Amino acid sequence: MNSLKHTSMAPLPLAKQNPYIAITLSLLIAIVVTALFGSALSLYFPDITESHGAIQMLLMAGTGWVVQIILSSILLSQKNEFAQWLKYVQMLGKVMVVGVLILVPSILWRYTTGELWVGFPAISVLISSLSMLYLHIQGINNLRLPFYYNMTWFAALQITALAWVTWFHLLG
Repeated sequence: MNSLKHTSMAPLPLAKQNPYIAITLSLLIAIVVTALFGSALSLYFPDITESHGAIQMLLMAGTGWVVQIILSSILLSQKNEFAQWLKYVQMLGKVMVVGVLILVPSILWRYTTGELWVGFPAISVLISSLSMLYLHIQGINNLRLPFYYNMTWFAALQITALAWVTWFHLLG
């Protein structure tokens, strides 16, 4: 009976025990919230549909995360440290979830009030970015990884987002 009680609390206890489940849940949460944020932001641009806004935001936000995961896999594979890489990716997932959850009030604001106040999403993105930077620095310290991981991660996020913004809104 006790084992049934314990399993009914899944998936969260499983996520704590299994990094693959934690990473998958983090990714799913981030994808859904990021798409909703892009959809909400599209309403500020009359020529962009909500679905295009969602896709654009997924590309703008997601590419930097993918670049950093690839870079870290290359750096840590040279040292043959798969377990450390897995911990790092799991930490990235936690940072990502916190970052996207900070955007939820901005999403709700847009859909519940119908108002177009550009300050709210801009402030949300700023707070999200600073919170993620702080959490990433803490995570790097806890994992005892080199400090430059913070710089490559933050640069990857900013450069890839800027590249997509340029492509979608200036060149496209």
